[in-house]
Amino acid sequence: AYTLDIDDEGDELILGVATRLNGWGIQSEAASAALDARYRNYFGTEEVKTFLELGILAPVYPILGAGPKVNLGLQYDFTRGYGIYCAAGFSTAFGRIQLFSFDAALGLHLRWQ
Repeated sequence: AYTLDIDDEGDELILGVATRLNGWGIQSEAASAALDARYRNYFGTEEVKTFLELGILAPVYPILGAGPKVNLGLQYDFTRGYGIYCAAGFSTAFGRIQLFSFDAALGLHLRWQ
């Protein structure tokens, strides 16, 4: 995912690509792909903070759809340049596909000044 600091106070716009093996449960599809755009709002201190992400998930292969995505997470920043985080959320999509999905992530957050 690519993040962009939009207000110099830590809130971010996130653009992402998700892939999934075994498709979205559609038989004969070995993989699927989706795009997402999210706004992340932080709450807490400089080092330890929680965040809320609100956005849109759009499956693009093999079937098109779009719907809301919501994530909650916890982040610890070692410095202003990097930190670790964990997040969990859910998303839905409607269109040619009807999707309800839960997800979880652990990651490293790197920032360039």
